[in-house]
Amino acid sequence: TSSFSGTQVQATVPASQITSPGVATIRVRNQTGQESNAVSLTIGSPPVLNTISPTLVTTGSGAFTLTATGTNFTATSPGATIVFNGTSLLTTSFSATQVQATVPGNLITSPGAAAIRVRNQNQQQSNTADLAIATPPVLTSLTPQSAIAGSPALTLTLNGANFDEGMQVLWNGTPVQSVTNQGDQSVATIAASLLATAGTATVQVRLSNGLISQTL
Repeated sequence: TSSFSGTQVQATVPASQITSPGVATIRVRNQTGQESNAVSLTIGSPPVLNTISPTLVTTGSGAFTLTATGTNFTATSPGATIVFNGTSLLTTSFSATQVQATVPGNLITSPGAAAIRVRNQNQQQSNTADLAIATPPVLTSLTPQSAIAGSPALTLTLNGANFDEGMQVLWNGTPVQSVTNQGDQSVATIAASLLATAGTATVQVRLSNGLISQTL
């Protein structure tokens, strides 16, 4: 006993007593040996978060469903809760190994990383997983905008916004090998073999996080 009064007693429970999940029976015993009625103390295993899906969303893309997968989630109604940067989300489905919730669009308006946890009904929280919130690249112009079929290798300049240093230039969906990125401009060498036949080529950029721009 660490403190006591006529209405309250406090005591330290050794960690060795709560190593396994289950239910402990709690009573108070007076010096006379008389014991109180019993109440139950539930010993639960904390939730463990293994994965989230998706792991990347784009700013301004609107509400979406977030799925958290792991173990030891509360499986009785109303189920475990997904916590997004400290904000509890509305659970839409749950089991002992998976929870789904709707993330409102107003939570993903700015780029960054959101800390995702699962909280059980007993308030135990899981470890954290990061949800990346990124701004997609935007292509605004290409120079030149045309080439003659059969011409030699071409230097293509791409301008836009939200580029990164590891960005790739996609020509008809295939990465161009020779690319120099600087700020929101990229210079790519288009091989002569890609210009051999008349037609229309699609050009996009793909960031190092996998986000792809619109097509020009």
